[in-house]
Amino acid sequence: MGVSLNSQRFPQIGVGSDCPSPLSLSGVELDGSSLVRFIYCDESGTGGESILVVAGVIVHGDTQWKPVEKHIGELIRKYVRAEHRLGFVFRATELFSGSGRIFKDREKYPLKLRFDALKELLSIPSKFRLPVIGGFIPRQPISLGQSTPWRRELVAEDQALAFSHCLIGAEKYMRKYADPTEIAKMVAEDNTETKKSVARMHDIRRSSHPAVADYLKGLTKIMRLDQDLLPISKIVDSVSFEGKRGAILLQVADACAFIIRSYLEERPNIGQFARAFIPSGRAIANIEKVRASRGGILPIRCWD
Repeated sequence: MGVSLNSQRFPQIGVGSDCPSPLSLSGVELDGSSLVRFIYCDESGTGGESILVVAGVIVHGDTQWKPVEKHIGELIRKYVRAEHRLGFVFRATELFSGSGRIFKDREKYPLKLRFDALKELLSIPSKFRLPVIGGFIPRQPISLGQSTPWRRELVAEDQALAFSHCLIGAEKYMRKYADPTEIAKMVAEDNTETKKSVARMHDIRRSSHPAVADYLKGLTKIMRLDQDLLPISKIVDSVSFEGKRGAILLQVADACAFIIRSYLEERPNIGQFARAFIPSGRAIANIEKVRASRGGILPIRCWD
């Protein structure tokens, strides 16, 4: 069910417009003028998992960014030994499985400590009222006979499609809940193997070029979106690719992507982490709809 990056679903895009109003790089008239929202995105499921999820955490730069950054620093000081703190970043899979250079030491980092740290990371969106959006794609089966470059291409395509769904979810949030004057910027983890396809998908969803008009119209119909939702107009510029050390809030997006994917895959023994993520006890998503779906946008989770 993947999409070849050379197919018509990924057409070439030109840039430019005669419109005198403020424009994004793709030529779309921007619907807003105040850049105060940042959407930190990360993926989970690029290995042998059955579902790939891209989750986004929406942060208000003026009122939320600094307190969240400070809190993550406090969690590092609380759960990570002094000799390991320099350059340290939380990764949900390492906390959950006890893997990685640091957490494989079971004496220094026992299971309870790792699980407590993961739950505190997952509680950040509800604690600081950070909306969470996401997209998912069932993974394409990979056979042993496929070459490594081909496998990488399949992963890149799946991640680009999941990112696309997350991007549309971000646009829906900005239009429905944010102040009308606000626009947002997407920040994703820098991944040399997938960022080219992710960046291209991002630009296609935001383009007003005639070459993609019919494609976006068809996508709107297939996904049952509001007819004016595409092209994207509330997300400014191209996606910015950063490392988790430089963009510290990507660590929160990483944890969100991990728990959402684990929930969609119906992984056992994740109840305590799901409750940390959504304290109200609401379901992260409708599992029956996910099973019947070829991929899509996850519900917007707000804690206002």
